[in-house]
Order: sequence, then C-alpha cells, then structure tokens
Amino acid sequence: MVALRERRRLQRIERNSKKPFVDRLQDEVEDQQDAFLLDPGMGPMTYITADGRVLFDDRSFDDRSFDGEALREATDDEAIAALVVGAKKTGINALLELIPVQPLHSLECPACTGGRWTSLPGYQRDAEFVCFLCRGRGWADQAMLDKAAALGTWPPRET
Repeated sequence: MVALRERRRLQRIERNSKKPFVDRLQDEVEDQQDAFLLDPGMGPMTYITADGRVLFDDRSFDDRSFDGEALREATDDEAIAALVVGAKKTGINALLELIPVQPLHSLECPACTGGRWTSLPGYQRDAEFVCFLCRGRGWADQAMLDKAAALGTWPPRET
C-alpha cells in the first residue's frame, strides 16, 4: 500500500513537471493561498483570495522576481485596478462591487468620466487602460487630484 502511494505521488510530480512553469506557479498560488487567478497579465499574475486580498506574483518565467519580491499583497490602488481588469477579463462584474463606493466629498473622475477606463492620445482608438487618475474607482477626491497634479499627470496638458 505504501509503495502504491509513493508511486502515485511520483507520477503526480512527473505530470506537474511537464506543465509549463507559469501553470505550475498558478497551481502553487491557488492551492497555497486559496486564490483565483484574475489576470495572467503582461506583468505580474494577479489573484484574489477567498478572504478578499489581491495578490501579485511578480516571478518571471525563470523564477526570479521583477521587483525583488515573489508573492506580495497589492496596494489599495493596485488592488482596485486589478479588480477592474479582472472583471473585464473574467466577465465577473461582481468584482466591481468590492471597490469602495464614491464618498460624499469626492467627484466623478474627470479623466474617465466615471467609466474606470481611459485611452491615451496617440494610441489606437480601442486601446483602453485602467484610468491613471482614479485607478479604476470611477471617482476622485481632492487628495488624488493633488497627487496627480504634483506628478504632472493632471490636468492634461494642451498640445
């Protein structure tokens, strides 16, 4: 009986070793973190866990990290943007319900007019990005506007 279990364990390891590296990473994170892949991404793979955390897996194809960390919890802005992207890619619009509602002291985002997505001048018409100002919230408060102004990203410059 022990020999049979060991043979099955070795067969499982062999099957997994034939999977592409990113598939093994996905299985590892989903199993260990009780998570669901939101976006395989052009950058970090993004997950949401059963307890509502958003995780970024910054490992590249050769198991090194893009920024020095492998698996990390997203910042608030990153998490909101990931939920917006995840809703679009998975079709699970209920993910948008996890984004904070618009506070009374805020206004509809002037960059995306509340739509969460924006395009940039000079890009294809259908190339959309999560709004750089509200990070997908659909609203902005004065602190967000001030931060964007300090960075020179808002208001748009006349060209």
